[in-house]
Amino acid sequence: MLLHKRKTNWDSFEEEARLAIWHAQETARKRGSSLVEANDLLLGVLAGGPNNACRVVELGCGSEAPRVFEEIESRRSEEEVDFSPDEMGLDATGKCVVDRTFDEARQTGSETVGSEHLLAGIISAGDAAGVEVLLAHGLDLDKVRSLIRVLQKP
Repeated sequence: MLLHKRKTNWDSFEEEARLAIWHAQETARKRGSSLVEANDLLLGVLAGGPNNACRVVELGCGSEAPRVFEEIESRRSEEEVDFSPDEMGLDATGKCVVDRTFDEARQTGSETVGSEHLLAGIISAGDAAGVEVLLAHGLDLDKVRSLIRVLQKP
């Protein structure tokens, strides 16, 4: 799992959020980096579907999550490389996302962190280039929070 200087309780991450983190690490590796950036986390959340974050994207954008993923992926300019670092970590934008993700989970009264909280943390941080794609589709932070509340209703 990712390294983070501040003590992070990765145990509070739901399975779908852990899978999103794993996909983010794979995205960073393909870029040739041992550091996971905010945009890697966004792509990881969307690649890890079906999950609550993908449901939020689909409800909020009116488009299927794989299509939004492809649109974000097409804006990347990096070539894929074969790279296998021993340890993965978070860059400054990734750390900011994780911190905001915990804040988003707390704001919704959740004791665990789901992929939907990761999505809210990514949009809240605003440092991922892919966030522009979500905003262009009409998915802003307020809408994400509203949709999270809808998903939480029994």
